[in-house]
Amino acid sequence: MSAPRLINLYDLTREQLRLQLVRWELNPVHVARLWNYLYLELAASLDAMPELPPKLRARLAAETQLGVLPTALETASSDGFTQKYLLALNDAEKIETVLMRFTGRVTACVSSQVGCAMGCVFCATGQMGYTRHLTPGEIVAQAVHVARALRTARNPQRLRNIVLMGMGEPLHNYDAVMTAIDILRDETGLALGAERITLSTVGVCRGSCASRPKNARCTSRSHFTLRRKQSAPPSCPPPKNGRSTNSWPPAARTARRPDAGSFTSGR
Repeated sequence: MSAPRLINLYDLTREQLRLQLVRWELNPVHVARLWNYLYLELAASLDAMPELPPKLRARLAAETQLGVLPTALETASSDGFTQKYLLALNDAEKIETVLMRFTGRVTACVSSQVGCAMGCVFCATGQMGYTRHLTPGEIVAQAVHVARALRTARNPQRLRNIVLMGMGEPLHNYDAVMTAIDILRDETGLALGAERITLSTVGVCRGSCASRPKNARCTSRSHFTLRRKQSAPPSCPPPKNGRSTNSWPPAARTARRPDAGSFTSGR
């Protein structure tokens, strides 16, 4: 019998985390302190959360994991303004995250999938093929990784911009990406403004908005910036019963795992 799957704390919105404490019959007031540890203090382990109550710490240790992504490879540009991380996932797959410094701001470029099914000829990741979607926590963990790197740098800075322009097509992994954006935008956490989150797409039309309320993000540019690559044709598969489905498109290419010998430049 396999062991129960551990909950990745980065997968949970603040409300989902509150409900988890309620299910454990613990006082949900402790959510605020736990959330602060995760997204303000950027704690990298449960040991770095000493002020949590013993009962909560015991539950977290037994049933959850803090999905910190270890660095498999790190490279820097010659001018020092760009730092590229090859991050390892629990299943030994690897994804790319990039820290980009500009005058007056810093930006994290994050991935949404392992590989990509779109097959764009101009994109290194598109030629790798598609392996799987990232979970919300695996997307959020990339932003936390960059935020932690910025905090420990010689001149500490705060992460203020996110671009979903790394490996993968974000709208192919719609549900996980939307949950990750909710977590990144939470005003009590990383608090990234809507205008500071940019999503780049080849033009996938998912039909997901049909099942969301009228003020859903996919219908309103006020929630984040949506950019379509001008050189890429739109991809509009028919949704199932008007709803999104993570089974589209089928993996038509054989995936090739990125490693030190194939550290791509992303999308």
